[in-house]
Amino acid sequence: MGASRSPSPQTVEISAAVTYEVDMLRLQGSKFWETRAQKSTDNQDIAYRNALLEGFLLHARNLIHFLWGRDKQDDVLASHFFNDKRFWENHRPQMSQFLTDQLLKINKRLTHLTYARLKIDQHWDMPKISKEIEQCLDKFLRSVPPERLSDSFRQHIPR
Repeated sequence: MGASRSPSPQTVEISAAVTYEVDMLRLQGSKFWETRAQKSTDNQDIAYRNALLEGFLLHARNLIHFLWGRDKQDDVLASHFFNDKRFWENHRPQMSQFLTDQLLKINKRLTHLTYARLKIDQHWDMPKISKEIEQCLDKFLRSVPPERLSDSFRQHIPR
């Protein structure tokens, strides 16, 4: 990877927001399964469970874009944490067809109000979505220079 240049204070600072995204993906996924196991048919419980699912999918979408996305405006991408953006693009795992399909489904069912949502399956394989994101995130954490991450990122997310 070559000599590491000084980390941008902005990149170090924004890495705490990435930590938040990971925390929320994990927490909302976990809480969803806890509430689903209760099998309540109460409308408030169903609404809460749906909010957890939607929160999980929102954070999944954000992390998918962080790990595999292309530069747009001021989006934060994993490639920004390397001297050469192409390093991450060339070393990250390829995004699977499954995750590509899930991202399209999230965009059509959750992020945008579309007619396509009438035809899109409502089943979400949350464990598989999590697993694929976590595997790529692990690769990122093993590859990124530690000085490019906030203390909370370095300490909070196991390497």
